[in-house]
Amino acid sequence: MNTQAAEQNTAGGLPKADREQVKKTQVIVSPNTHWDREWRYPLWRTRQMLVEFMDNLLAEMDKNPEYSYYFMDGQSVPVEDYLKVRPEMEDAVRKHVGAGHIALGPWYTAPDLYPLDGECLVRNMLKGIRVSQSYGSCLKIAYTSFGWGQTAQFPQIYKGFGIDYVMASKKVSEERAPMSEFLWESPDGTRLLTTRLGNMYRNNYFFSAYIPIRFGVDYCRMDAGYDFDNARKRLLYYRPADADRYFDDGFVIDDEETFSRDWVKRGILDAFDQAKETVAPGVRLMVSGTDYAGAQRLTTDIIHEANEQFDDMEFRIGTLDEYFALLEKEIDRDTLNVVKGELRDGRGGSTSANALSTRMYLKTLNKKAQNVLIRQAEPLASAMGMIGARYPKGFFDTGWEYLFKSHPHDSINGVTQDKTADDVEHRLKQVVEIGDVLHERATAELVRRIDLSSFDDNDVLLVVTNSCARPHRALARITVDFPQREGVWDFTVIDDEGREYAVQHLSRQERVVTYHDEDTRPFPHYVDRHVAILDTGEVPALGYTVLKAVPGRRFERRSEWSPHSPNATFDTISRCHNTLENEFLTVTVNPDGTFDLADKRTGASYAGLNYFEDTGDVGDYWSYYPPYGNRTFTSPGCPATIWLEENG
Repeated sequence: MNTQAAEQNTAGGLPKADREQVKKTQVIVSPNTHWDREWRYPLWRTRQMLVEFMDNLLAEMDKNPEYSYYFMDGQSVPVEDYLKVRPEMEDAVRKHVGAGHIALGPWYTAPDLYPLDGECLVRNMLKGIRVSQSYGSCLKIAYTSFGWGQTAQFPQIYKGFGIDYVMASKKVSEERAPMSEFLWESPDGTRLLTTRLGNMYRNNYFFSAYIPIRFGVDYCRMDAGYDFDNARKRLLYYRPADADRYFDDGFVIDDEETFSRDWVKRGILDAFDQAKETVAPGVRLMVSGTDYAGAQRLTTDIIHEANEQFDDMEFRIGTLDEYFALLEKEIDRDTLNVVKGELRDGRGGSTSANALSTRMYLKTLNKKAQNVLIRQAEPLASAMGMIGARYPKGFFDTGWEYLFKSHPHDSINGVTQDKTADDVEHRLKQVVEIGDVLHERATAELVRRIDLSSFDDNDVLLVVTNSCARPHRALARITVDFPQREGVWDFTVIDDEGREYAVQHLSRQERVVTYHDEDTRPFPHYVDRHVAILDTGEVPALGYTVLKAVPGRRFERRSEWSPHSPNATFDTISRCHNTLENEFLTVTVNPDGTFDLADKRTGASYAGLNYFEDTGDVGDYWSYYPPYGNRTFTSPGCPATIWLEENG
């Protein structure tokens, strides 16, 4: 910006006698960090940086009473991570969190709101509030400057947690919210006072003022770089020189802490210019932090200098609560813009659009992990706990811990180093395994409690469970074991009143199975394992149905292996290997793997579906950019292998 012009637009450009008559603008400087748990560096490199940062922050707060506030990026897990390797610092952490000097929460980790289940987001905040309060206090302002947008229901969700104010930056539309302050309305009508923090979001003061003042360089210029010739006079820096560490960053390990007084006025005016779109010019929030920002120990010295250089502004370290209290006095809520729905239509490019298509295997694995833990294991285990079974709280807590720590916005989107993506995948696989174990155990507890007196001891029974909150009917792929000595060729399925259920037989396989008994080693059990698809009928909400597999035709086993025989009570849906048809649809698979679909009800037809495209991309994790001389390959016209897997 034009600094001279900017000074003329503030009281700082007026004669001193006039400046003394002007009400001072209240400037709240709130130091913070944006602490990605495992983004630029893998987990343990980041943890080592966290320990150094927290050590410095606690030391600065102990020796400098003016350094009275630091907010931890709206999350609480950094403090847990710190204390795992520095447990002796717990008292110091509790002292400063309890006094409100270090603001934790309300989130546990810093999630991306879009690729995650809503239940996970609510639990994340619940966990964050509980962890923060366990250390002494919790930030009750919804700080969500991470991720790639805000989902529509969050004013309602925040309000449910007793939160009245929101700080949301990335992806907020400047057309719908031309001023930084607005009322954000969720679909249920809940409105919360919200700020988008200006043009540079959470970095407004740090990029425009703190870095220029600290290093004497205009960081926001495109050609700004580190002045190593000058820096060598006052710092020591280090970079691994091993050949296999070619791409590793260097680190400053000793630095003379100074700042440039000549840059104070210019930097602060630039920061004001970045946040000029405000309805409350009498109060400004200067958020001082960025990715992996540290303690910023010169903050109070810079504030002293700013108060010397500006007669029309009063600078101080302050809390986010103080800022919103001052903001409430400055604004008229009735005049604020009302922004409805999700906040996802702001600028892309420089703030990144999203990363929903990056490392899709993590997203699909996460979906599986969420479903097995939330929709299968928890409901059934809770129901069993209500009727006397032991509720496996420790297992669930462990599963949720793995899940929460897979959900930071960079982690779940895979916009990380490969090592970190591997770690996320490992954690999600732990969730799946824990969920499967707990669901199976809860099912066993259910079976133990079912009254089976209407069935014979030798009956082969199927217990179909439904952990959903509504009745559900499905086609389930099942396996049914009959002793080999019985030579069961096929079977039917009935309930206790004799009603028959549709079954499509797929195969019969000879197997040796075992059953665990804690009093002995497993004994072999020789069975014919029948694989089939079962129409479950409607299973009650959070309930079950008991069915009986009734042997049908028998066969005499004349060899150690007998071929399976498909037999279906369903109508077939294919008359040849490349056509599917029922009363609703006709699907014809073409030689190149595409298929044509016809809707019998509407008469609509769609040709050439299911083709693949492979094209170049030289963008980053967040944005797509086609390369020069791009080439695109598509699958139409390429031969495909087509076969009929099942028919029914």
